[in-house]
Amino acid sequence: MLNEDRASAGKSIVDSGRRDKIYQDCIKRLGYEILFPLQLKNRSLYAVKKDEKIRVAKIGSPQFSRSVHQVWTESRALAAAQEIPGVVRKISDHKLLQDQVKSYVLIREYVEGANLVEKGTLNKGQKSRLEETLRRVVRLQREELLLFEAGIEREDVGEIDLHTSFAIILSGIRRCGKSTLLRQLMKK
Repeated sequence: MLNEDRASAGKSIVDSGRRDKIYQDCIKRLGYEILFPLQLKNRSLYAVKKDEKIRVAKIGSPQFSRSVHQVWTESRALAAAQEIPGVVRKISDHKLLQDQVKSYVLIREYVEGANLVEKGTLNKGQKSRLEETLRRVVRLQREELLLFEAGIEREDVGEIDLHTSFAIILSGIRRCGKSTLLRQLMKK
């Protein structure tokens, strides 16, 4: 992620109608036909078609709140799980400039059936595929976390009781060591 993208992420500078048109134009520039939106309220997830294959296009931009973070997160997770059988496959990702708006598009496999957002149900195949995908991505993330250097031992690690029935909130200014403390707690 580029620094200027991080700085502008979360700031909406264009209206939703213009955003939808920009997103749809980006998908068309990639040669995909838009079949229908997969979410009623948020128009950043579409069923698309190219070469008789139905895919999902997830699109976001640093100019629109949270949309770009969802694309980056899903793209990284799918890339990490790319060689695992039973995981939804990432087909491609793209960075485009459309009408002076930077957009990021993730194209992934389409899983046939009910859309969780619209109907709240999954069929057996979808559910087992989703569960397997999540299990494997969690395993990969755990392995990656163990590779991080623990850094200097934080004094607070011993003082935090992880066996409490209350939520533990860790707050602080940027780059003060919250993630390092969290990794040390995970290794504990």
